[in-house]
Amino acid sequence: MIMRPSNQLKKMIADPPRNALYPAQNLDGDIFSDISAALGGSLATASSIIESKEGTMLYEAPHGTAHDLYQIYLESDGETALFNSSALLFAVANALDTLGEREDNVPLINYSRNLKLALINTVDQGTITGDLKGKTTCPEDEVIVDMQGFLDAVGEQLAALS
Repeated sequence: MIMRPSNQLKKMIADPPRNALYPAQNLDGDIFSDISAALGGSLATASSIIESKEGTMLYEAPHGTAHDLYQIYLESDGETALFNSSALLFAVANALDTLGEREDNVPLINYSRNLKLALINTVDQGTITGDLKGKTTCPEDEVIVDMQGFLDAVGEQLAALS
């Protein structure tokens, strides 16, 4: 059942959950992702799923280009990448999970779930990109890294789970 956007937004703002599914029409989903970003501190952590009536699914990191970060990337000839890839990793993991379920592929399902857990563990242990600075439960333990450092940390967590 799809709630009226105003009621759903009131609930989201008054009692924000750690993880939630908000079924919505396209425009309403844009509003929900923006509110989630404001509550969570960064739009880069919001991942979304779009499903057609025919069952085709699109997994995406719904945020747009961070023009300021892209400019830094360009000016450094690709040496400095400060993007937060969390939403994209979650989108990939969710797509792999759905594919694994549709094809009854248990190793793929396990990999996708481990990827999500590795991402969560990385942030829980304080390795984050700059957009999340000061927004974790232990800001004093945060280690700010660039995109490659974040991906490497997620990779280490994923290897530890395998």
